[in-house]
Amino acid sequence: MVVLVSDTVGFVRDLPHQLVASFRATLEEAIHADLLMHIVDVSSRTAELEMESVNHVLAELGCASNETLVVLNKCDAVVDQTEIQVIESKVPDCVRISAKTGDGIDDLREYVLKQVGSRANHVTIRTHAGNGEALAFLDRHATILDRRYCDEADACVTEIDVRISPAKLNQLRHRIDGIEIVSPRPQRPSPESDV
Repeated sequence: MVVLVSDTVGFVRDLPHQLVASFRATLEEAIHADLLMHIVDVSSRTAELEMESVNHVLAELGCASNETLVVLNKCDAVVDQTEIQVIESKVPDCVRISAKTGDGIDDLREYVLKQVGSRANHVTIRTHAGNGEALAFLDRHATILDRRYCDEADACVTEIDVRISPAKLNQLRHRIDGIEIVSPRPQRPSPESDV
C-alpha cells in the first residue's frame, strides 16, 4: 500500500486579508484527500471555536463531504477530561492522542491504515506502453500488483493490475488521456484473512 501524507499549514485566526488567498492555496490538496486528519489542540481554551473555523474553511473549499478524522492532541495537558468528552460527543470520528507522550498513536495508526486500506480499488488499467504520464502516475499513486505487455494492431499495450484509492482512480480517469479501466479485479484475500 502506498500512502501519501501531506501536512498543511495550521489555521490562524484573524489572518490579514491579503494573506487569505495564499493561506487557502496551501490547502488545495485537501480537496483530493482520501482522508483528512483534523488535528485539534484540546488543551486550548478555544478548541471548539478553532474546530468550527477549520470546518468553515474546509466547507468553502468543497471538502465538507471528505472523510475526516478529528485527532484530539495534547490530551495529557487537559486537567478536566469533561472538556474532551464534550468535543467527543459532538464529533463521531475522533481519536485521543498525545504527541508528547505517544499515548493513542497506535490507535491513530490503526484507524488510518484501516480507512485507507479498506477504500482501495483493485482494477486493471490498459494503456499504450509509451504513455509515460499514466505509468508514472500509477507508479506514484498506486500499488502495482502485476504488469503484462501485449502486442495489438501495431501497438504495444500494457495491462497493469493495481490497487488504488478511489480519489486517485478518479484523478487518473479525468486527467490522463489514453487509458482504459478494464474492470474491477476481485480482491485477493490477504494473508491475515487465512489465519
